[in-house]
Amino acid sequence: MASQGPLEMAPVAIVMAAYKEVANIAEVVAGMPKEICGQPVSLLVVVDGEDDGTGAEVRAAGHYACIAPVNRGQGAALRLGYRIARDLGALVSYEVKPNMKLLGPKYGKDAGAIRKLLERESPAAVAQTVAKGAPLKLESEGRGWELLPEEIVVVKKEAAGCAVSEERGLAVALDIRITPELEREGLSRDIVRHIQQIRKELDLDLMDHVNVAYETADEVLLQAIAENRPHIRGETLCNDLFPGHSESAKEITLSGRDIRLTVQKVG
Repeated sequence: MASQGPLEMAPVAIVMAAYKEVANIAEVVAGMPKEICGQPVSLLVVVDGEDDGTGAEVRAAGHYACIAPVNRGQGAALRLGYRIARDLGALVSYEVKPNMKLLGPKYGKDAGAIRKLLERESPAAVAQTVAKGAPLKLESEGRGWELLPEEIVVVKKEAAGCAVSEERGLAVALDIRITPELEREGLSRDIVRHIQQIRKELDLDLMDHVNVAYETADEVLLQAIAENRPHIRGETLCNDLFPGHSESAKEITLSGRDIRLTVQKVG
């Protein structure tokens, strides 16, 4: 992919497909918003096959351009663009297309021209208009059309590992990927929960202190205990948390990882 500037996209990406659009692309990209819902926007244009200079026009305007080696159609070009946008850090991108089941009967032969006009609009801006429930106005050669929200199909593409929610002009992205650190922290909390359960089974008083022996060959569990030892001890009133074997230990499986725990009252 050829581009201008560092290879890192803004949180919101506009992805467009273009084929032999050198005469029009400069005007189209000039109308792209710089910000959506308070978030900076990056534009990526996928030139679908033969490049007649469209890519150079996009780059000259300071945007991203990807030159696909062969023409595979708009759908394939957009999917390639979504993948690149996600790889470069965009949290969400949009595809908009006309609802031809509604537009065909309503506009007849004008439906094709409307579809081409819609392809030139900013997908993110159109998505925002549809989300507000407002009509979208399109104009060409002195003629105009006003598309209702239900006459436009908006497809939101979220980055892998992210959940994105939008409401009242605010976009929030939540990183839902589980890192190894988060996994180990979660395992330590599970250990706390099981120690507390064993305390209940032993009918210990709330303020009774205990010693806890653990036995496991799982390296991730061992690391989780080592990293979160103060938390485990503090939450369970554990004086001593140590590796050890006991025939009376309780066998527990945490996310497919096995550990044995023995809880003994102090004193």
